[in-house]
Amino acid sequence: MFVSDQLEHSLYMLIKRYFKWLHEYRTGKKLRNLAWQVQLKNFEIKIIWSENVANM
Repeated sequence: MFVSDQLEHSLYMLIKRYFKWLHEYRTGKKLRNLAWQVQLKNFEIKIIWSENVANM
């Protein structure tokens, strides 16, 4: 059970950070952590690409 709890927590933190980044990106605020910005941009591009492939 512990492993699953850890995974759930990690996913929750990732989603929370993603939405925080999305908010900062849309409101034009500067992000303090550039590495997160790059990772999340890549993550967003993968999601958009997957959706486009699914729609073909």
